[in-house]
Amino acid sequence: MRSAPARAWVENVVGRVEGTAQLVVATASGSKIRKVDVHIRIAADGAILNVEFGPPPDALDTRLREAVVAAGPFGRPPQALLAPDGTTDLNSTLDIPDRRR
Repeated sequence: MRSAPARAWVENVVGRVEGTAQLVVATASGSKIRKVDVHIRIAADGAILNVEFGPPPDALDTRLREAVVAAGPFGRPPQALLAPDGTTDLNSTLDIPDRRR
């Protein structure tokens, strides 16, 4: 990361995404925790353009996608984080209860 403002912006986005995702899965049951990778493409104005998950999706991913979208918009990313096409790509890992059987 190139600057303190860039770090702060990323920490804010990740915190908001984690917070809304935890609200979605708060009612999920499961004693095991699984890690879900999330990739978010964000426009120069802070709007969410795309959300993808890995490993392969399951029924909870629709609710998680809605949670990520609800966390935005995030405000303008610092110029240092913008790609030539004017977007920012973020990857993070969420810990959620494993409801798969």
